[in-house]
This record gives sequence, C-alpha cells and structure tokens, in this order.
Amino acid sequence: MRNIIHTLCVLFLLGFTACNTNTPVLPYAYETNPQYTKVLEEFYGAYYSNYNCKNNVLTLSLFTKDLGLDEQNQLVGVGQCLVFTDVFIHPKDTILPEGTYNLAETKEPFTFFGGKEFKEKGAISGIPSGAYICYVEADPSKNKIKYITEGSFIVSIQNKEYTIHCNFKTDDKKELKGTFKGAFYFTDVSKKVKARAISYHTPFPVPTQPIQWVF
Repeated sequence: MRNIIHTLCVLFLLGFTACNTNTPVLPYAYETNPQYTKVLEEFYGAYYSNYNCKNNVLTLSLFTKDLGLDEQNQLVGVGQCLVFTDVFIHPKDTILPEGTYNLAETKEPFTFFGGKEFKEKGAISGIPSGAYICYVEADPSKNKIKYITEGSFIVSIQNKEYTIHCNFKTDDKKELKGTFKGAFYFTDVSKKVKARAISYHTPFPVPTQPIQWVF
C-alpha cells in the first residue's frame, strides 16, 4: 500500500497561504458543472504489477480557470481541482485513450478508483486518495475536499483536441458534472516507478519533471 504522505496534500489540509484576518474574504462559489481549463496527466506505467495487474495507471488533475500551479508546484489561486489518482488503461497505452471510464475497484482498463480517505495505521488524520474534488478558497481555512463515490467520465478526441464530460456523485450525495476541451499537460514518471524512486502516487497534482504538451 502506498504510504508516503505528500507535502502538498498536507498543505491543502492545513491551508495553502497565510490568511489576512484583518481583510474579509468572499467565499468561493462552488460550481456543480464547472468548466475546466487545464488538465495534467502523469503516467505511472504498470504501477500495480506487484498485485498481478499488468494494466497501466495514470493520474489526472483538472483545474478551473483561476486555479493552477506556481514554479514550486504549489496550488495558487481559487477554484476547483478534480483529481483522479488511479485511472487504468491498457498496457499498450500511455496517453488517456477515448472511451467511457467508470468508477470501479477492479483495476480493469477504463476504470478509476473511487474517492476515500487513506489513513496510516495509528495515524490521527488521513489524506485523500482515488477520485475527489478540491475546493480551494481565498481563505485557506475554508478549503474542502469531497470524495467521488459514483459516476463516470467520457473522453473523446478530435483534431488532437480532448473533450471530457464528467457525471459524478460525491460522498454528500450531490451531483458533480463538469467539462474540459483542449490539450493536456503530460509527464511520464514510469521510469522512476520502475527504479523505485517513487513509492506513492502524488495525491495532488505535482509534476515530477518538466511539463510538456501531449500534442
């Protein structure tokens, strides 16, 4: 089981930036059907090969307009970030192929793990894993994470441009949709996985090498 808590996830849980208590901060208005403007894919290869799974695994992180990563790979801005730490594809694939991806724990191609809190034995608090939505506020104390427990997303490609349509339910029984249209940022960390230089999927979108466009 992956067991290294990534610094950024802790930063999210504690708050990303210092809050000026003298200045009132307007709350972020949650969107139930957001338009994502940036997508980061990290390719991990046959990450679960030790568990008799030959399928490849990748992570996806989708950002709304006013949310992104700075030069230190820390989240900046406000908005929503949709994260999938385990998306399964065929062994021959590296880049997310067209198709419908369903929430399931089977590790079969075109499935992804549902969201839940991962907690080390004896730990007081856990970290998010699987599929989840992060609401990043100007006031870090109001940041929230909701886990995705049902649903699917559909991927299509035309003229080297991706389209993603999401249709989920979160752990509080609310619907969460969302769309994306454009190109991906892509990074390949599979060699580091083979070398055991990486022992845990990034629970938050942090490129481990320079980002490059898929197309």
